[in-house]
Amino acid sequence: MEPDLGKLWQEQAVEALALSAAEIQAKAHKLHSTVAARNLREWVAAAIVVVCFAATTAATTGLVRVGSLIIVAAAVFMSVVLYLRGRTAPEDGLPGVVFYRRELERQRDLLRGVWWWYLGPLALGMVVFAVGGAVKDPGISGVVVAAALIAGTFALFGYIGNLNMRAAAELQRQIDALSALERPPMGEP
Repeated sequence: MEPDLGKLWQEQAVEALALSAAEIQAKAHKLHSTVAARNLREWVAAAIVVVCFAATTAATTGLVRVGSLIIVAAAVFMSVVLYLRGRTAPEDGLPGVVFYRRELERQRDLLRGVWWWYLGPLALGMVVFAVGGAVKDPGISGVVVAAALIAGTFALFGYIGNLNMRAAAELQRQIDALSALERPPMGEP
């Protein structure tokens, strides 16, 4: 009989960390700095996208304009979600390890949902934009350019989505290790 690998994985002991309050505080500060840098980078990119596609909106018609408007709206929406859900919260009097774990959980959840608040809306806009370009130029070159743009978008967004899922999995490992700190060792009440 083969062992149930899923059950073995779930039942394996998580290596307990021995972290001082200062180490937890340093990790929380590093998380805050990392998140702030990520958010700034994303907001700058969103601003560039908004400016470029707003200019495209003004200069085009039809589906290209609709796609551009969707992309602008998606970039604004992404920025708002990142502002509301992506920032680290101020310490609220919770014990350091509890506060740090909650922050890791918030960031993990944000990364896990990247398809609905970030990549999905932008991908929709890019598809409409590309199809609009193919409608404007119905020849083989327009179709090839549209297909390449759509394929490139999905390849890039698949890569970005995968990076976010891997980062979320790493955050989950850290959460599991912190949770082990809060549980008494096996055999102890």
